[in-house]
Amino acid sequence: MMVRKWGPWAVVFLVLSGIALSGAAVGLDRQVAAWLRPWGSAWPQLNLIWVFGGIPLTTAAVLWVSFRRGWGYLLLFGAGMVIEVVCKHWIGTPMPTATPEPSFYRHLENWFNISPSTAMSWVDWVLGRSALASSTHHFLRGSFPSGHTFRITFTLGAITGAKRWAILAGAGLVTAVLVVATGGHWILDAAGGFALAFTGLTFLQPRSRRAR
Repeated sequence: MMVRKWGPWAVVFLVLSGIALSGAAVGLDRQVAAWLRPWGSAWPQLNLIWVFGGIPLTTAAVLWVSFRRGWGYLLLFGAGMVIEVVCKHWIGTPMPTATPEPSFYRHLENWFNISPSTAMSWVDWVLGRSALASSTHHFLRGSFPSGHTFRITFTLGAITGAKRWAILAGAGLVTAVLVVATGGHWILDAAGGFALAFTGLTFLQPRSRRAR
């Protein structure tokens, strides 16, 4: 069986981070977004990706896996989200414009998706600050990488034991299309989230395997 190591995926993530920081992919991002946005406008159901890839549901799934297979999954899942937050602060790529959606989906997202503005409002509440929008824009000010692509890919990999790589690649591709179509991320953001997830999943795999 082919050996899969985390190092190359970490390099891919670092390269994508550098591209995001340089702005070299802005043209590609906009072209792909212009191509996919009509899907997001025509099919508001696609906004359910923000529910299924939100922190509450994916964290619950990874917790369940960790109880059964070890706490390494939860540790790397948390580390990935920390890296996501750091990148969104320091890289600061411009956010795309979300497609319009019915209020039903917005309510679902409010319950099952912790957005950057929601997270920062909690921080402001703890610190006793009232400038919610200001702190959000100054801290989580970028879109790279896509946390939803990271969480969905990583969670599915944890559930399957990171053995069905074709399924994980397909899930990552579908998630990338949906987050871009609904105007939540650029395609480069999705690629970064996918690379981040595979870095963690391959880190959990043995360094070598002998064919049996």
